[in-house]
Amino acid sequence: METRMTRTFHPVGQGAFYTEQFGREGDGSDFCIVYDCGTKTSQEHVDREKVVKDALGNSSQPVDILFISHFDEDHVSMIGELVKSRLIKRVVLPLLPIEEKAVLQAYYNEVGNDIGRRLLVNPVELFDNETVVLYVEPSGNEPINLSRNLVEKTRDLPQDADVVILKPDGEQVNAGAGQPVSIPSGATIFMPRHSWCYIPHNYEYPQRHQDLLNALAKRTDIDSASLGDASYVDSKLTELNEVYGSLKGGINENSMLVYSGPLECPIVRPYLWRSIIWGGCEIDCWREDRPACVYSGDADFKKVKIHEVYGSFWKNVGTVQIPHHGSGRSFSADFLDKGDRPYLCPVSTGYQHCHPSSSVLKDILIRHSFPLLVDYCPSSRLVQLIWYGE
Repeated sequence: METRMTRTFHPVGQGAFYTEQFGREGDGSDFCIVYDCGTKTSQEHVDREKVVKDALGNSSQPVDILFISHFDEDHVSMIGELVKSRLIKRVVLPLLPIEEKAVLQAYYNEVGNDIGRRLLVNPVELFDNETVVLYVEPSGNEPINLSRNLVEKTRDLPQDADVVILKPDGEQVNAGAGQPVSIPSGATIFMPRHSWCYIPHNYEYPQRHQDLLNALAKRTDIDSASLGDASYVDSKLTELNEVYGSLKGGINENSMLVYSGPLECPIVRPYLWRSIIWGGCEIDCWREDRPACVYSGDADFKKVKIHEVYGSFWKNVGTVQIPHHGSGRSFSADFLDKGDRPYLCPVSTGYQHCHPSSSVLKDILIRHSFPLLVDYCPSSRLVQLIWYGE
């Protein structure tokens, strides 16, 4: 039976809100994921409640997985609207060291990012008591290698099975509501009904973390051993914000990537991009062999080598979300020189900081790929429609 997947980059301006919805041909959507859900664009230009409603419709269908790349306001500010509108069954977010959580907690308190602060302190409290919370452990640029045992396990799963989470060695992860569970970077979140998977990667920045530890060690007015206590952190907001301000570039570079695509590589079944809709235009039959997308949040491509991390899946990737709204400070075009070009490169534009950078757009274009700008205008919405069969 044929599956239809609709991948949408929603027009929220200075923000990030991406969805994928799956269904059988002739039926409605029966599986939905969200990657980030936030904006800093004014309510005048982006009606947050309407954007969420338009994206997910009037049905009561739950969000099966909410991926949160990091906790900055422009990536999480609409999660409140999302929670009010429907059940979120699973939340997947990056696991941060205690020291980084504490400094970000203080910073978010200062700038008024309440949702980001609550996600850091106690994400379970923010969602329904049925929601499963999964933390993704940090890792480096090592390639994700899945065991043959894991691939064989997915082939034996019944088609009506719910989401299955497998560690890279094939061990199944049992996760229930109420108590967060940690999974390694490179774990496979597999959807048997539609033969699709999600593979998160939380890149570790060891030098930046060491800089933070050194800055904290210089402070005699901060007890680092107490930073795991949210109430203690609240009593040291001024001191911790001084530490945050002393760090070069801040510490918000931690941004969890997610591969969305087929588990097999090379692909053994046909995938057909029936159409791509952007700027009011429709393009038929883009590619048949590269339906996968890598979502990057605000990752630093000068440090995170996505084509190495997802090396065994890279031949499947035809779409890469450009990080940090197209900032030149965190962009490297290395991945565009790998695999089979062209790539589609959605950019959620951030005019607040004059993003995207002209140099980023140039780097993409001279490599025969396509930067597709998604701002707050509804006509800039980017939709990819992909069909595939058994």
